[in-house]
Amino acid sequence: MKTLKTNFIALLLLAIGVSFITTSCSKDDGTDNKDFTFENVAGKYAGNHKLNIPSNLLTMLSAALPVDSVTGEKPDLTKGFDDTLTISVVDGKVNVTSWLLGITVQGELSASNTVKIKETKYDELSLGAVVKAKNASIATSKDVKFNSKAIGAVTNVQLRLKAGQIATFTIPLDITTNGDFTKFED
Repeated sequence: MKTLKTNFIALLLLAIGVSFITTSCSKDDGTDNKDFTFENVAGKYAGNHKLNIPSNLLTMLSAALPVDSVTGEKPDLTKGFDDTLTISVVDGKVNVTSWLLGITVQGELSASNTVKIKETKYDELSLGAVVKAKNASIATSKDVKFNSKAIGAVTNVQLRLKAGQIATFTIPLDITTNGDFTKFED
């Protein structure tokens, strides 16, 4: 039972970690992305990713987690996971940096003011100091459309996470996330 609980925690931490990585990349349809506009894309965005997992499972997983050493409270996974994304466009490439994970995902514009992350694979993806995901990948599950460059504009981000192994537990994991991110800086 203890191994099962540990495996659930490892699975959850992987899902949390990768769900914070967000937006970008290209559609491989042979189009020249230099013709696409990108004036709405660049900036800093704050938001919250929610795992598309039933609430009762998220509640159960939350109960299995230890108390946060900083806040002294139990994490509530049903509330989602906050992140700040910094997005830049250089030579038609979209770079998305997740503050939470401290990594950058690169892609291309798939249409004007629209980005997509193709499946980006990692032999090993570090989710903090303890949990490692092997044979993992992330991608957008839906193209991300930036409708405005104004501060306060909201952009919906949907991601897909896959992994073959978390810690020492081999599982087939394929989940999606959904979150709204608000632009707060150019």
